[in-house]
Amino acid sequence: MILGIDLTNIKKGGGLTHICELLKVAQPQRYGFEQVIVWGNAETLALLPNSDWLKTAIFPQTQQPFEAFFQRMFFFSNIARKHCDLLFSPGGSFFSTKMAYVSMSQNMLVFEKKERNRFRFRFNWFRYLFLSALQNWSFQQAKGIIFISEYAKHYIGQRLIKDFSDFPVIYHGVADRFSQKPKMFNPKATIRLLYISTISLYKHQWNVVEAVAKLREDGFLVNLDLIGDFYRPAWQKLQHSLAKFPASKDFVKVHGAVNFEAIATYYQQADIFVFASTCENMPNILVEAMRAGLPIASSDYGPMPEILGDAAFYFEPLDVNSIYESLKMMLTSPEKCFEKAEKAFANAQQYSWQRCADETFTFLQKMAKV
Repeated sequence: MILGIDLTNIKKGGGLTHICELLKVAQPQRYGFEQVIVWGNAETLALLPNSDWLKTAIFPQTQQPFEAFFQRMFFFSNIARKHCDLLFSPGGSFFSTKMAYVSMSQNMLVFEKKERNRFRFRFNWFRYLFLSALQNWSFQQAKGIIFISEYAKHYIGQRLIKDFSDFPVIYHGVADRFSQKPKMFNPKATIRLLYISTISLYKHQWNVVEAVAKLREDGFLVNLDLIGDFYRPAWQKLQHSLAKFPASKDFVKVHGAVNFEAIATYYQQADIFVFASTCENMPNILVEAMRAGLPIASSDYGPMPEILGDAAFYFEPLDVNSIYESLKMMLTSPEKCFEKAEKAFANAQQYSWQRCADETFTFLQKMAKV
C-alpha cells in the first residue's frame, strides 16, 4: 500500500512540527505501507527527514486563499487518488468523494463560536467561519478522523452528526531537548515567569501582565518573559496594558518570535510557566513546560485540565485577580510548586513522538484495510 500525506495547507507551527517529528521515528513498513508520498510546497518539504520509503512531491499553490481552496479540492485530490491508496490530511480540510482519506482535528478556533467571535468581522473571523464549514464537510466524508484531545473529540462530536466513538485520540509528543528535571526555586530571589505562545486575542497575555504588575506592587520580585509572534489587534491590547504600568519595562520583556530550536533555553532559565489561553485543542506548549520540569499556572479552560490533571495551579484567564491569586499561591509555596512540577514531569513522559507515530500508523493501517 501507498500512503499519501497532504501538507498543502500546512506551512509552519505545530502542524508542521507534528509531521516532521512523526516521520523521523515512523516505521510505515511495519504497518503495510511500502511508500509514503508527502505533497506540499518546496519550503515545507525541505524540512522533512530523509528516508528510503519517503517521497516528496511539490504541489504549487497560489497565495490567494479561495483560489488555493479550489486548487486543492479539484486538482490536488485528482493527483492524490492516482498515486496513493489512502490519504492522511493532518490539516483537516481535505475533501473528496472519490478516494479514502483520514482527516485530523487540530484547530479549535474553527469550532468554538465564542472564541472565534473574539475576531468578529476581522479577516481571521471570516477565515475561521469558512474553515468551520470546510472541516465539517471534510469530517463528514472522512473514512476516519484523528483527534488530539478528548476535549476536542467530545466538543466536536456533540456538534456534528457523526459517530466518532471508533476514532482515536492520539496525543502529540514532545522532543527530548526540552527535558529537565524539576528544581525548587528560591523565593527570596527574583522569580522568572515564562509565557510562550502567539500573542493573540484568545491568549490573554495582557491579563497576565496586569496580574504580575499587581504582584510587584505587593512586593514580590517577579519578572515576566513573553515569547511568541503577534496578531496586531492583540498586540495593541498588550501595549495598552504595558502602558498602564510605566515600570513594566523593568519587569516585562516581550521577545517576539524565537527560533524553535532556541526555545528550550528559555524553559531552562524560567522558574514558573504561565498559560492563559481560552481555546486549545492539545496545548503542546504545556507539554513542553511539563517536560521542562516547571511548575505551571494554567487556564482552567478546554483541554488544559485533561493534559495537566492535578499537577498545576489553575486560574480563570479572563480574571486578573484569579491569575494574581494563583501566582501568589505559587510564589509563597515553593515546596508545593516543586511537588506539582515533579508530578507534571512524570506525566509528561507519556507524550512521546514514537508513541504518537505507532498509534497513528496503526489507525491508518486499519482505515486502509476497511
